[in-house]
Amino acid sequence: MRAGAGPAANSGAVTDPGVVANPCAVTDPGAVTDPGAVANPGAVANPGPGRCGDAARCGDHPLELAPGLHEICPAGYLDTPAALAFQAGLMATHLGGAGQGHGGRERLAQRPVLWVRRSMGTGQDFGRPYPPALAQWGLDPARLILVETGSETDTLWTLEEGLKTGAVVIGETGPSARYDLTATRRLDQAARRAGALALVLRPHEGLAPSAALSRWRIAARPSPARAWIGARGLPGLGEPRFHAALERVRGGPPQEYEIEWKHASFHVLEPAPLADRPASPERNAEPYTRPASPAPAGFGPALAGQLIRLTG
Repeated sequence: MRAGAGPAANSGAVTDPGVVANPCAVTDPGAVTDPGAVANPGAVANPGPGRCGDAARCGDHPLELAPGLHEICPAGYLDTPAALAFQAGLMATHLGGAGQGHGGRERLAQRPVLWVRRSMGTGQDFGRPYPPALAQWGLDPARLILVETGSETDTLWTLEEGLKTGAVVIGETGPSARYDLTATRRLDQAARRAGALALVLRPHEGLAPSAALSRWRIAARPSPARAWIGARGLPGLGEPRFHAALERVRGGPPQEYEIEWKHASFHVLEPAPLADRPASPERNAEPYTRPASPAPAGFGPALAGQLIRLTG
């Protein structure tokens, strides 16, 4: 295994309102991230296993995840960048969540973010984590330690050992028989004992059962056009949007959300109150016919009838 985090290789900018920025890009394998970098002092601690019990989520917000193992899967192969962005945003939201005490912030402030992936594994076509894009998704690259492994066994071992040290982890796994109930139970228990969050990206198909607290399936959604005033009146790029399907969750039913990344956090988009209302009986009735009015002078009865028989 080797640890490293490459510098920028491309801008990672969004070029289409319907495309989510990819937090990973091919980078220079020679650069190494300083594991001793000081983390963001404003970060706050996770809620801890005592508050959440065995549930997968804490609090009222659907994306407030409890410490433990959680899986993220792309809806399709081309949704992998969206799933990676969702993964980075979830971790950033977890590290920067409000409502925790000062002591909790101090304890979490020194925790690194361990990103573990196969160096030449299946499904790694989207490259290494790209620091400027990670910053766009709220994850400070200065606290990131990238570890690349040579096998799935090494990936699972690194994830577990990282959790035992108190780090929060992001993992990428391919279709492997070693990622089974036993391995995932060990990861979940290690994360919950440490009060840490473990987010693992899994393939979009061929999933085996696991002991994860939750499994999310992510698909990119078109972003809304942002108003832009210019010579040609072209719309600007809107905020990234996702369809997040909570396929399985401990302590609750499956659910689906439309979410948006805005102001350095995820927001669940609520439908308009009357958007999906059933049609009222009056609207299903016969078309409204305006009452007849006297025909203007000089018009015959037939012509007058054609002029006033209008539907509302």
